[in-house]
Amino acid sequence: MCLTRWNSVLFTMQSMQCNLRDVKSAASEPGTNCNLMRLLGDINEDLLHDTIQLLLPFDHATKVLSADKSPSLHLVLPTKLRLQSHLSPVGSDCEVVAELRRHLQVQLDKYFAVADLHVAASLLDPRLKDNAAVLTQEQRTTAVRTIREMLSNWLPQTEDSSSDATATSAQPQNVDHQEQPPHKRPCLELDFFGDLFTTSQTASDDDDELELYLRSGE
Repeated sequence: MCLTRWNSVLFTMQSMQCNLRDVKSAASEPGTNCNLMRLLGDINEDLLHDTIQLLLPFDHATKVLSADKSPSLHLVLPTKLRLQSHLSPVGSDCEVVAELRRHLQVQLDKYFAVADLHVAASLLDPRLKDNAAVLTQEQRTTAVRTIREMLSNWLPQTEDSSSDATATSAQPQNVDHQEQPPHKRPCLELDFFGDLFTTSQTASDDDDELELYLRSGE
């Protein structure tokens, strides 16, 4: 049996919130089962609203990381950070919401794993690379090491295939030279990510392309 429910609980509660008044009106008509009206009367509308607001960012996170037409590997780390921030204790919470918030925090830490590859991908996003709120110095060091290892594994293969690429390029080919429109940068859920995405303002000269990137502006 698969225990994955995604956001179906949230969708159910949203549907109930949107239709609660109409359902209560229908339940109050003569001949309707009186048990239904009693059950509807037990619904705490304030608690329903607060629970929905607590769960909504998880719906945003699911959509952001489930995109199939744009890269999302670099969004894993900032997404977890935003969810952790969202789950911070709030003094105005009732006991039920506060307990749900604590439970979600435990589950997030347990099941939302961020690997070195995710951190490296975030470092390669110019809007994130200099944001200390996203990448700690330790994470930056780990990410640089991960990227260098990937480059060292990839570059020899590139050199070996250079002769094949030269031979292929020398052969006449039917190429469609029609210009393709540039890919648009996908819009982010700015309300969800807040100020995590920033633009670097520093610049420096360096012979190392990776170091140059890390020290340069977008």
